[in-house]
Amino acid sequence: MDRKNILLIGFMGTGKSTISSRLKRRLNMKEVDTDALIVEREGMSISDIFAQKGEEAFRNMETALLKELESAHDLIVSCGGGMALRDTNAAIMKAAGTVVWLTAEPETILKRVKNDDSRPLLRGNKNTAFIGELLEKRRPKYAAAADIAVATDHRRVEDICDEIIRRIDEMEKQLIWVNEKDEVIGYGEKIETHRLGQLHRAFSVFIFDTTDGKMLIQRRALNKYHSGGLWSNACCSHPYKNETWAESFKRCMGEELGIRPDFADDLIVEDMTADVHHIRYAGRFKYYSGYGELSEYEMDHVFIYYPDEMIKNKIEMNEDEVAEIRWISLEELDQWLSQAPDDFSTWFAGAYALAKNGCSMRV
Repeated sequence: MDRKNILLIGFMGTGKSTISSRLKRRLNMKEVDTDALIVEREGMSISDIFAQKGEEAFRNMETALLKELESAHDLIVSCGGGMALRDTNAAIMKAAGTVVWLTAEPETILKRVKNDDSRPLLRGNKNTAFIGELLEKRRPKYAAAADIAVATDHRRVEDICDEIIRRIDEMEKQLIWVNEKDEVIGYGEKIETHRLGQLHRAFSVFIFDTTDGKMLIQRRALNKYHSGGLWSNACCSHPYKNETWAESFKRCMGEELGIRPDFADDLIVEDMTADVHHIRYAGRFKYYSGYGELSEYEMDHVFIYYPDEMIKNKIEMNEDEVAEIRWISLEELDQWLSQAPDDFSTWFAGAYALAKNGCSMRV
């Protein structure tokens, strides 16, 4: 899956070019500096563009360039200081990727740009009063365009990059909030969602060995914040915002069991039939369980996976996620579940009932 673009916005002197260059190396992404690209194409400096063609012409060049980049991916885009001021540009940015607003105080900005004569707006105005006034005028536009704001004052470049990467990862892992009809109503960070007790989507995958009909179960790692040390289905997690079901399954199975199904990332539920794609949709159910200050309130979608090859010898457990695994017959599992239900995760019984009803064993 391609990485989303990262667009850096902010006032001149907030460190966009420096941070862009470092993120490029850290994330192995391509870099575009919009000011530099416009200068290259026009064959003149930004100061000369302002003088000969006017600021409006320069802003039009910025918008045209943004539209070119809208369909690209894997880019770190260092945007000119005024690019986010146009509402049209802000909308294009949000569609193109994650917008990171780099901030700095006027004193920091002046220190960084005082020896730079290439910035026409500061010509004759290199003082904190002017910078502060212009910064305040632009602040609402930057805030409206941004997904994330990161301060750059008195910080190491690596620390700033660490924060940007961490916060983008958190954004991309937003859970999907739904209503009772499983309709999307919003998104939220994982811990926040569980602290609020907000209904959200989850999924449970059941894996069957088609040679003997046994099902794979796992005992969750003891360090899990809920249901640690309890038995559950082969794989369970949450689909993230902008992630397909198939991408969710691959991520979860890879992270927990070290196996990578070969179905397409864009496989939709309606096409999940065991005979063709080896995965079947069994239905959904809602459940709630509290864990101190946190709670699980989930719309759990259940899927059954029938690998077309033996995977017993291909599993590589992630010990941070899984304590142990076991292949078990449905008859043995039914007896165990009826005699010791507390050995299993809180959602297992509900998910298992759907999986049993939806499975079509090929043994």
